[in-house]
Amino acid sequence: LPPGKGAPPGKGAPPGKGAPPGKGAGPPGKAPPGKGPSGAPPSKGPGGPKSKAVAKAKVNLPLQKKLHWKTVHNAKLTGTLWEEMEVPEPEVEEVKEAFDIQHMINVFVADKPGTAKAAVDTTKKQKVQKVTFFDTKRAQNSAIVMAGLSVKCEKCVECLRTLEPNVLTVDDLTNAEQLFPTPEEVETFQAISEYDGDLSLLRDVERNIYPFTKLKRGLQRVKILRLQSTLPEVVGDVDAKIQVVMKTVNDLRRSLRLRRLLEAVLVLGREVNQDNNVRGFQLASLIELMKLKSGKNTEITLLHYCVASMDDDMLKLSEDMPTLVTASRVNWELLESAINALKKDIAIITAELQPSCRPHYTELAIERLEKLETSASQDYERLSACKEEALTACTELKKFFAEDAKTGTEDFFQMLASFVGSLETVHKQIKANPKKFASLLRQNSKRISLHRSATETAGLSKVDEEETPPTRSAPRKSAPSLKGAGKGGKTPPPKPPAKSPGWSPTGSQSATTMPSIPEAGQVGESTPGKSAPPGPPGKSAPPGPPGKSAPPGPPGKSAPPGPPGKSA
Repeated sequence: LPPGKGAPPGKGAPPGKGAPPGKGAGPPGKAPPGKGPSGAPPSKGPGGPKSKAVAKAKVNLPLQKKLHWKTVHNAKLTGTLWEEMEVPEPEVEEVKEAFDIQHMINVFVADKPGTAKAAVDTTKKQKVQKVTFFDTKRAQNSAIVMAGLSVKCEKCVECLRTLEPNVLTVDDLTNAEQLFPTPEEVETFQAISEYDGDLSLLRDVERNIYPFTKLKRGLQRVKILRLQSTLPEVVGDVDAKIQVVMKTVNDLRRSLRLRRLLEAVLVLGREVNQDNNVRGFQLASLIELMKLKSGKNTEITLLHYCVASMDDDMLKLSEDMPTLVTASRVNWELLESAINALKKDIAIITAELQPSCRPHYTELAIERLEKLETSASQDYERLSACKEEALTACTELKKFFAEDAKTGTEDFFQMLASFVGSLETVHKQIKANPKKFASLLRQNSKRISLHRSATETAGLSKVDEEETPPTRSAPRKSAPSLKGAGKGGKTPPPKPPAKSPGWSPTGSQSATTMPSIPEAGQVGESTPGKSAPPGPPGKSAPPGPPGKSAPPGPPGKSAPPGPPGKSA
């Protein structure tokens, strides 16, 4: 509107005030420009803000992004590279052609969100839905078990079907056992077995477990193959433990060192308690030697004193009973459990060979079942008999040592093994610290030693040949019954005692002394009414009539016949 005219009625500024020159109608004032009747915006003069069309042109960038670089002001170009760099127009066009703007748009400008989402949705619609039967937990557990197999699932099923040995390991069989249904999963496995669709549509877990659902008597087959794999190891382990126990029983009966040690402790206990009426003690009392301590030095016990009074050879009990520690570790409950488990496995094989189960097995599998049943049954019968024999031998051994019948076999062996270990420990202590235990080491004193005479050695040989331990109730045999006796049942002249210092028990003998091994110091002793003492050296007498003998006389002279019932 031309200057000096007001705005339309009702919309313009109050009278007397108009728009500023060049901006609207009315006189100059602060009121905004008026609007005409049609509501069109008023025109703007040359001093107004930039138009909206120009602003849109600047925003329309080809890459929809702006390069945020720092430009050099024109006033600062003097003397710089940029002042000299006047690129001709033709070269500018060539550069533009090299930088293909459309290609740049394809590379830098992102697609619209709607286009990318539509593509993803199309892909999801094309994905094939897999058939599943297991829940997530069962599927994960089965996948882990299958991954632990050393063979493929198909090979595992084939070995179970034919009972093929030496292919599946014990770990494989343990894993395969988890691929068969529990009572709660029978219906689920039955549904997988009856699936008649495309197997490729099954999920991986269901597809791999599908062959197991077709196998009849699956769990029984796993147990049979496990028995077949572990039978040699189980039988060997049980047999070895029984043999160790039997050897230890025989070693304890025949040990001369143990016999001498017990005799020494018996005499020592009599002296300490001043009671000569004691003729034996339980082996559990050996531990008491460690509890009786010196009043001057509490580190010295009665066991130290006993060990210091013996020769080194006497203390080598481990040489007489090398398997004692191993026998003390035999767990009879586990041994019994292993034999009973073998019996149960044999029962499974017998049940599978019944007419009702035979149709589920091939001829080759039936042949292998029968062979395994025969072998396992023989092993079971042999191990059961050996176990009973070993238990009987242990019971007799405890009676032999006058132990309480309630003492368990394991406790008995452990008690002896503990004492032998303590004995060796004390022996090492005395040897390593002679000054510390100087009070125990007496000079020029007799020490308890072990002597094996020819008669004793013969007695041991006889025990080895008989291979049966003597019982406590067996009568004490006289010298003619040993291998050292001469022809006709006559006793050869006794040898003179050894001159080396030694010790032998005197007085009463233990009731548990092994009959076939005479006590040291008793072999060859004369008994009134049974034999006459030998004559002086260099003199001999001719034998008397049968059943009679004369005492030796001077050289060249004969002695009168002795009274009936006496021998020379």
